Amino acid sequence: MLDPEIEEKNIEYKRKLSLDIINTHRINTLITQMKWRINEGDGIAFYYLGVNDNGSIYEFIENEEFETIETFKSMCFRYYRPWTRYFFKGNETVGILGSDQYRFG
Repeated sequence: MLDPEIEEKNIEYKRKLSLDIINTHRINTLITQMKWRINEGDGIAFYYLGVNDNGSIYEFIENEEFETIETFKSMCFRYYRPWTRYFFKGNETVGILGSDQYRFG
């Protein structure tokens, strides 16, 4: 379990993302949130996919993990941000994105 998500800084938890939102207003809202997280992180945002806001790990079912990653990549593409790296840790999928630099902690 991770610490609960906080509203400030450049770390965002997303339980799951559905491909159904790609052509809706919801994806624009999520991209606006992404811009804010990137600005908070001076050009870098860390997205933890498959994590609830309270820091607990969400257990994906069926195609949810695939849909979440594909939707997240679509968000990055629409905002012209590189998807620099992703990895899995147990059931936790972590995505990291940045502007023109690649910095890893």
